[in-house]
Amino acid sequence: MGVAEFFKNRDVMWLNVFIRDVILVGLVGYLQYATYFQSKTIFFISGMLLVYICWQLTDYLNEKKRL
Repeated sequence: MGVAEFFKNRDVMWLNVFIRDVILVGLVGYLQYATYFQSKTIFFISGMLLVYICWQLTDYLNEKKRL
């Protein structure tokens, strides 16, 4: 199996999405820490990111059921 075939695999695509989300969570967590957890905007963004990750996880699980 070549590198191109490996990255065309759907499971690897989902892994890429989840790795990106972990990096975003880390960045938003750092911003929360840097603002001493006082920023309402960063808190709002954290909530939106949580909902976004839950939607992606639901899509992934639904796709796994379908296949």
